[in-house]
Amino acid sequence: LHRTAENFRSLAQSLGIRYEVNLLGLTEEYLHLDPRMLEKVVNNLLSNSLKYTDELGLVELKAEKVDEQLLIKVIDNGSGISEEDLPHIFNRYYQGKEPNAPFQQGTGIGLALAKEYTRLMGGDLTVESSLGKGSTFKLQMPYVEASKPKGSEHHPEESITESVDEYEPLLPIPETGQTTKQHILIVEDHPEMQRFLKSLLAPHYKVGIAFHGKQALNYLEKHLVDLVISDVMMPVLDGFEMLKHVREHERYQYIPVIMLTALDDEHYRLKALSIGVDDYLPKPFSPQELQARVRNMLSRQHARKMMFEEGDYEEAKPSKPEMDGEGKKGDKTFIEKVEELILTELENEEFHLDDAASSFNLGESQFRRRVKKITGLTPKKYQREVALQKARRLIEEGVYDNLTAVAFSVGIRNATRFSEYYKGLEKIRVAISINSARCLVTLHPSQNTVTITY
Repeated sequence: LHRTAENFRSLAQSLGIRYEVNLLGLTEEYLHLDPRMLEKVVNNLLSNSLKYTDELGLVELKAEKVDEQLLIKVIDNGSGISEEDLPHIFNRYYQGKEPNAPFQQGTGIGLALAKEYTRLMGGDLTVESSLGKGSTFKLQMPYVEASKPKGSEHHPEESITESVDEYEPLLPIPETGQTTKQHILIVEDHPEMQRFLKSLLAPHYKVGIAFHGKQALNYLEKHLVDLVISDVMMPVLDGFEMLKHVREHERYQYIPVIMLTALDDEHYRLKALSIGVDDYLPKPFSPQELQARVRNMLSRQHARKMMFEEGDYEEAKPSKPEMDGEGKKGDKTFIEKVEELILTELENEEFHLDDAASSFNLGESQFRRRVKKITGLTPKKYQREVALQKARRLIEEGVYDNLTAVAFSVGIRNATRFSEYYKGLEKIRVAISINSARCLVTLHPSQNTVTITY
């Protein structure tokens, strides 16, 4: 019991939940019980309590001998269970009726199996709960002493739980030059899948765990995360809603997100892509493929960070808005005005965007940070990007019949240098059709950006 309960301590700590284990007067005696069944039941009860308890809440495991019974209680002050749902939660495939209710989006078999396992061991599993106040699950088992199993003295500390170390990493993870491990958050409500994903990633990355989207957002408030791997169907806040919150948040919007889900229908993939998921991997998946995708995603993320000049990149740190009350709409207005200024000064060879900071009532360093935050480019590179986009339109519209004239019209006096810039800009252009609408997709490999015109 002690080993099983302690497996959840680090998770509770990461979720900000107070976690207590009290084995009241229990000794090292052996009982006539099935250890694997008992462990699965206790795992299920503890994981559910942690799943539905908010930050600063309490989850407690108490165990004691009462009237020749082993009484195990899992107590929490979480969301609780409604009166309507309470009589049915041990029924297989039951789905809660209350919005955001426990088990409302699960498979409905976890507690049913826990109840069945308890019955097979001659015990009983019951629950007392009030909506919004928490739950107490009571597991009662016959306290029948048994002799010490043969051979147990050779492995006194062997845990029955499958160790995370049992799953060896399947692919080598190359060094990226990082002095500290990159940080991955796993958002998954199934404990076995949590352990499996952690076993694949923990040897090479720092790994955090959340049971659902709300816990994930709480975690992001306190930790600098490089990548999120999330399920879709989860209680309280599902993967789509979590992704939407991440993409709308100023601090989190650039964190890459991989979705792992059994929902492989095109409708769900398009929904995730429309919200802004970076990668979508259906279950069941190949562990090697997941490791490769994680490795590539983090390598690209690290490369983008390295593009920023030293001191300009602030890694997901909380920051005050530099212009009060503007938010995302203010960013859009700001960058439109910056682009308008660049276009106005295109033929002015002496114009440098950095010098325009005072026009926006900002200091030069503030101006550089804001342009970089919105565009991912330094002011100098963004100025060149706007100029080259203007040059592309001039070429496509046939305004000039030679590249030298185009180069001069956008403020680049060296035609050879303009050709080099333009080749980098137009390295790959692909005409595609989406839903019968013609789209022009321009990839900019040097900036890791894409322009779509339709």
